[in-house]
Amino acid sequence: MKYILFIIILLNNTICFSNNSDSSKFITSINFNFNNRFSYSDKNLYNIFGFKVGFTMLKRHKVGLGLNYLYTNIYDYKNINIDNIFYEIKSPLKYYFA
Repeated sequence: MKYILFIIILLNNTICFSNNSDSSKFITSINFNFNNRFSYSDKNLYNIFGFKVGFTMLKRHKVGLGLNYLYTNIYDYKNINIDNIFYEIKSPLKYYFA
């Protein structure tokens, strides 16, 4: 996460020096968006957070990268019988999407 923050700061400082209204500049603006999504499954509400970082080239083309992740903890419970002893196994679900 600290590397992503470092890249954002580096790009922002680079863009600030060239963010004039001159249309001959290659990178004309930098974009940052935060998004929040909700999903219902098994009658429960789950949160998905994400962010997008990008830049606009020549006031025409947008290029960026985004990352979404599941914020709510979701667990899957399994019952296993070993030597007539029942064990309940709790396994977490992790979700990341780039």
